[in-house]
Amino acid sequence: MLYYLFLYEDLYQTHKKFIDVTKLSLYSDTLMSQIPISHLVQEALKHHNNCQNLFPPLIRLLNTHFPHLCLVEDWLDAHVSHMSKPSLVSKRRQIAIKPECVLEAISEAHTHPSRAIKLLEQLLSVGDISIFRECQDAVVAGLPKLLEEGIPRCLLDLIKKVWFKLHGFTPRKLRLSTVNALQPVRKSAFKTASQLMEQDLVVDPLVVLRCDERVFRCPPILEIVLRILSAYTQACRVYLNSHVMDAGITEKEKDRQELKMALLAAQESAIVQILLEVCLPLESEKKQASSELYNLREIRCLVFSYIHQVFIASPNLARLVHFQGYPSTLIPLVVSGVPSMHICLDFIPELLGQPQRSKQIFGIQLLSNLCTQYQLPKSMNIAKLGVDVMFTLLSVLEKSEWVAFFRQTVPCLLPICQAFPPLCDDAAVLLSQLGRVCYSHITMAGNASKTSGEVNRCDRSLTPTSTSGLSLYGDYGNLYQTIELTFSEICGRALVLGKLY
Repeated sequence: MLYYLFLYEDLYQTHKKFIDVTKLSLYSDTLMSQIPISHLVQEALKHHNNCQNLFPPLIRLLNTHFPHLCLVEDWLDAHVSHMSKPSLVSKRRQIAIKPECVLEAISEAHTHPSRAIKLLEQLLSVGDISIFRECQDAVVAGLPKLLEEGIPRCLLDLIKKVWFKLHGFTPRKLRLSTVNALQPVRKSAFKTASQLMEQDLVVDPLVVLRCDERVFRCPPILEIVLRILSAYTQACRVYLNSHVMDAGITEKEKDRQELKMALLAAQESAIVQILLEVCLPLESEKKQASSELYNLREIRCLVFSYIHQVFIASPNLARLVHFQGYPSTLIPLVVSGVPSMHICLDFIPELLGQPQRSKQIFGIQLLSNLCTQYQLPKSMNIAKLGVDVMFTLLSVLEKSEWVAFFRQTVPCLLPICQAFPPLCDDAAVLLSQLGRVCYSHITMAGNASKTSGEVNRCDRSLTPTSTSGLSLYGDYGNLYQTIELTFSEICGRALVLGKLY
């Protein structure tokens, strides 16, 4: 029946312009959401010998019309769940678990976590699917309670396992109820959080990320949210495709396709930007020791894994995100944490050619980290281009932009030279010219000493003569220090050592 349901959907969409839509119509979303599609497909997979000829076209139709119900992660979870056998305790006797007990135990998890841990372990070992599904609402309702501080990690991992096991039976209902449960609490007593519908999330997947802020510091719950986000992103694509097809073939077909692609790109780039912002430490976290930032490191791993998947699926999205830019402190983390960042080498030259100085600075900073991560001939050619761009801007930039640009880009020469020592000569020439320009401006700002002392003693060798000279002296003096420090580090770390043994 499921196959014929999908086949009807496919034939209706394919031959829509040849049929009378007044006599035939698609099945409603309400009906489709009540059918346990994922569970039926997994059952068909378990008994594939009985439906060998039917299973391949069934999967093709499922992937075409319901890609959000056949995510790779869901299939892997279902396979692992199928391979794992119930415990011996559950085989000997049926465990009676009431939803009220589950919700009560989760609500008291902050003070008495052992009871909730025991109940969830028993729930995972239950072989009866009906008992397991009866506790679905209780598990979802208890998720906000687990966002409080002091919840044991063992309990969070158990609730994640229970959620993913439930996800294999009724994914659409579970996703919707989870998003509603994780909505932020309204501070005003006069405003009540409105319940979201399935259509709201399909049209705008960004709603998934408008959840309680504590989710972004709770790795197990964030992993659940990212799975939901991935599903609704796929559902949004299907919805927009069907919406364009419903409009029929007209002269504005090309415009509709372009608008659809622009909308998808805007949504997905906004999702990536929000997730990148999540990776930034909070003010309270900046004061903590590195050993206390375990949750933040795990959050970054989850976010970077998601970004890697979307970049591989849509390389143009990677280009859009990097042309938009993000905080420079995240560049080393993203380059090392996202394996697909090598595709950025394709558009670095275009990024360096942008008229905005901020994009040029971002491009050089990104290039230096890519050179460290990917020491390839292609990377060396682009690095040479980056140094040439800095040479060009040395004599082109205005006085107001000159110091700000090179203060942020000069340190990038060190990783470039470490990755590609043949570029050390060009970098040395560039630093020498920059140093001469800086010293000439410092001389104009005050009385230069007769001998060019060390940069860290620049405050004793130069005496500003006016307030404007003091500002000029400070800007160029700091840049001069950066230039000399970079030059010394290149000589000490990037060049070939005199003793090889």
